[in-house]
Amino acid sequence: MNRIPAIKDAAIKMTKVIAQQAPAAIANALVNLRVDGRSVQVDKGATLLDAINKSGSHVPTLCYHPEFEPRAVCRMCLVDVKGSQKPLPACRTIAQEGQDITTNSEELKSFR
Repeated sequence: MNRIPAIKDAAIKMTKVIAQQAPAAIANALVNLRVDGRSVQVDKGATLLDAINKSGSHVPTLCYHPEFEPRAVCRMCLVDVKGSQKPLPACRTIAQEGQDITTNSEELKSFR
């Protein structure tokens, strides 16, 4: 008996099942970072502003609105990210694993 076609069909079915589940697994991935010394966990794809709000910290926003694409034009939500050469806009920057965010340094206060 030639079982190769049956094995091939089973492999194709399994591949399709995995492919359908992969987007959900990716969407449910979490990112761990620190905001003002507090550990925070947010969904992969969340912004620094999402992480800051979840941590209980606050940064001012002027041009940000949750219903619109962030533009980062007002620069009110600038934050320090350890390792970055300049402050980054929290409304538009995607949270990355292991980032260390500071929201209230003297330099940031002077920008605002």
